[in-house]
Amino acid sequence: MLSNDKFKYEEIGNDIIITYKWFKPVALFLVFFCIAWNAFLIVWYSMAFSFETGTPMDWLMIIFPIGHVAVGVGLTYYTLCLFINSTTITASPGNLEINSGPIPWWKGNQSIPTSEIDQLFVKEIIRSGENGTSKTYRLQAKLNTGKAVTLWSEYKMTDAHDLRELEKVIEDKLGIADEAVSGEYESHTKPKPQIKDKPRPAEKPKQIHNPEVQHLQKGHYVDYESQSYEAAHLSQYDWNNGDSDKLIQLVDFKNNSKLLYIKQDKGLHLPYLESKMDFMEASRIFFLKADPPKQIDYNNTKYNLYEYLKGKMWTSEKSNPIDTEQWFYLSEDKEQSLRIVDTNNLFSKYLGKREISAAFSKIITP
Repeated sequence: MLSNDKFKYEEIGNDIIITYKWFKPVALFLVFFCIAWNAFLIVWYSMAFSFETGTPMDWLMIIFPIGHVAVGVGLTYYTLCLFINSTTITASPGNLEINSGPIPWWKGNQSIPTSEIDQLFVKEIIRSGENGTSKTYRLQAKLNTGKAVTLWSEYKMTDAHDLRELEKVIEDKLGIADEAVSGEYESHTKPKPQIKDKPRPAEKPKQIHNPEVQHLQKGHYVDYESQSYEAAHLSQYDWNNGDSDKLIQLVDFKNNSKLLYIKQDKGLHLPYLESKMDFMEASRIFFLKADPPKQIDYNNTKYNLYEYLKGKMWTSEKSNPIDTEQWFYLSEDKEQSLRIVDTNNLFSKYLGKREISAAFSKIITP
């Protein structure tokens, strides 16, 4: 899939995992440089602390190299990262995750919901200095809001061809149609962006005097357990049987979030508080689309297949729907749910717990 053998490419279930080790030949030079630099500082400070007179000159010997100590510590830390660290990109149905380690790095890890990604693109960075002009490259994600987020920085790689390959593999997996982005490296080789219609609203706007939980839309506010939440993201499932379900991300003022799934069953609207299963959790459930199990045993709970649904999924950011299939399982007491969703052959699994509609109150519609 990738021509550069520095990349390790794996497909595990519905995820692709791409790993790149940070090691560069310059790391070998830095080892000797750090040893010499830090050895000098150790000798310097052993001399400085050997004096007991406490004169201003003694203090100057202690204070003067502090900047050099910071450089030594930082350079040693970076050198260790070059030998030990790797960066892993995991593209899954629900998230694009970038993790670097095992030694923590200043930028930290990232997790971006795939529904928020409009395009991936490579950006060229040109720097001019006394020694001429240098070019490096970044892999960035353009979000639906227009904001660009750096996924892969130039300190890890300077080869534009590698990043273009990486971009294509991830976009293909996530089902993103490749289009040119303003400021993109070699954007003339890509299709121009299509003029997109406005995203389809999850429901036709209408005045609701006493809104209930099923009326929640993106931008609405609701109270749950004495805490106010904003409906920050909305996905709506329009099933072929006429029912429409919603998956809403609720976010409070501390940026804590909950997933609220509202299932329509004819005239009933049943809310479930859900959590999306991570890769390790999901891998414990054996599921074949061609032969879905009638019962799933997970964490000592038996879930029975309640309903199979097929239809379209709309999001509050995208103008076009996604073909979707869903297998909805319920525990024997019908208080817990297991939801398996297939969007373009990308599977997501959710665990849910039934909640009463009255638990969601004071719904504010702007």
